[in-house]
Amino acid sequence: MHTPCAGFSRTGARYRVPGIGHRLSGTWDLVPGTGAESTPRTEHRAPKTEPGHWKTRTPGMHPVSRIHSLTEHYFDSPKFTNIIGRRAVGVFCTMDKERRAQDEIVLLVDERDRFTGRYASRTEAHRGDGLHHRAFVCVLFDRAGRVLLQRRRHWLWDGLWDLTAVSHVLYRDGRRETYAQAAARALRKEMGIVGVRVRKVTGFNYFVRHPEGDACENEYCAVLVGSYDGPVRPDVEDVYEYRWMAWGDFVRDVEAHPAAYTPWARLSVETLKRVGWKPHKEV
Repeated sequence: MHTPCAGFSRTGARYRVPGIGHRLSGTWDLVPGTGAESTPRTEHRAPKTEPGHWKTRTPGMHPVSRIHSLTEHYFDSPKFTNIIGRRAVGVFCTMDKERRAQDEIVLLVDERDRFTGRYASRTEAHRGDGLHHRAFVCVLFDRAGRVLLQRRRHWLWDGLWDLTAVSHVLYRDGRRETYAQAAARALRKEMGIVGVRVRKVTGFNYFVRHPEGDACENEYCAVLVGSYDGPVRPDVEDVYEYRWMAWGDFVRDVEAHPAAYTPWARLSVETLKRVGWKPHKEV
């Protein structure tokens, strides 16, 4: 059982992330110019500099892909639904998604979100102490000022509530994505949302070690906001459920029940509050 923790505790210019069940620890700092000066980090090991040099997988269907194919085939059959259930389908989908995501290539950046000229596989960027790379959250609001949230399927932070869509900026098809391109990809894939324009409001650096296993989050996370009033069609690979929530209620719930939210969702809320951002600026 996850134990709710108190809010964020400040230590100098860095902020400790409250734990999930008091097991999660880490620090983050605001980007210069957004409220606090960045704290220097130690140098990381240098990864490969050319994305094209990453090894590809051996041809053939992965065992998880076979399972995924079977679940797709029997997804709507009463027999399958009664024996395994739709939740099991989601588990298999998540496994297959993470297998495919291991080949994604992320961009390594410094504390000011400047590209270092180096790349890393998604797996390497999250292993051990990780490699500082570029990520983002999308925060969409409707005309009433409600924020769209999802309860996320995730290889590390599974089942926690999160912002509208979350991903990394990737090296794809021979070039680096922009924030706008990456956000469009994530919104379409995770929530079935297209045609939304987002803008970067702020960002923060953070490090969080996962309480179980040799994995972490070591990222510059941009906060991208936009407005949307259309339908939501979440992908079973990424999302358990979604909801619209008044911004004020959301902020209070994050403060009251931090263990119910992903680390980056909590930090995004804290950062938006610190820079004085309000949802009425988007709607």
